Formats: sequence, C-alpha cells, structure tokens
Amino acid sequence: MKKSIISCILFCLILLPIQGQEINTAKIDSFLNHIEKYNQGIGSVAISKGGKTVYTRRFGQNNLNKKQNGEAFKYRIGSITKLMTATLVEQLVEQGRLNLTETFLKPRFKVQPKCRTGKFKKTFTHQDLLENMG
Repeated sequence: MKKSIISCILFCLILLPIQGQEINTAKIDSFLNHIEKYNQGIGSVAISKGGKTVYTRRFGQNNLNKKQNGEAFKYRIGSITKLMTATLVEQLVEQGRLNLTETFLKPRFKVQPKCRTGKFKKTFTHQDLLENMG
C-alpha cells in the first residue's frame, strides 16, 4: 500500500511541469523548417490549449507539391496504420504474448500457405515477406 501511494505521488509530481508549459512557436517552426529543408518527413502539427487551437502547421509534401490544401487536408489512412500496428505488436511483445521470432504458422492467424514461413521480425523490418509469397 505504501508503495502505491509513493508511486502515485511521484507520478503526479512528474506530470506537474507538463501543465504549465508555454508554447515556443519559434522553436517548433525551427524544428519543422529543418525537417522540411532536408525532406525528412511530411505531416501536420496542431497544438490546443484550453479547448482552442493555438498553433497549426503543415510541412513537407504540401510544400513540395506547391499545392495548398487548407485545413481540410486528409492524409491517407496508411499514414498512421503502420505506426499503430507496430506499436500494438510491440505491446504484445512486452506483455509476452508474442515473440518476434515466431512464424506466421501459429493457429491464431489465418494466412495463405506461402506466407507461413514469414517471421514477424522480418515483416516489421521489411526484409522477408514478399520473397515468401512468390
């Protein structure tokens, strides 16, 4: 019980500085300009405070194409699904429910016979899956 209370207090103390941060837009712009200058990524940033949007900026592909899409620009769904899938898989690995060296042969997945030799680790590092499908 004592450990729980101490953990709770430490957690609250860690979060305390997060609530009072000021938004340094110059620093954010500098960082995004660097990404844009060297073509290191594309995306959108939106920061809200008190229910109001205080900073928005799109960078990357929008400027490369010289095309203004406005605030209604929608990214393709594939933009986030790979990241979400990788995060979920890593959580399963941390929980011990999945091993990256396992093959797809496990009965929990219904896969085509040609894919059964693929391993999760090789799939997530883009090394193996396509050669197994040929």
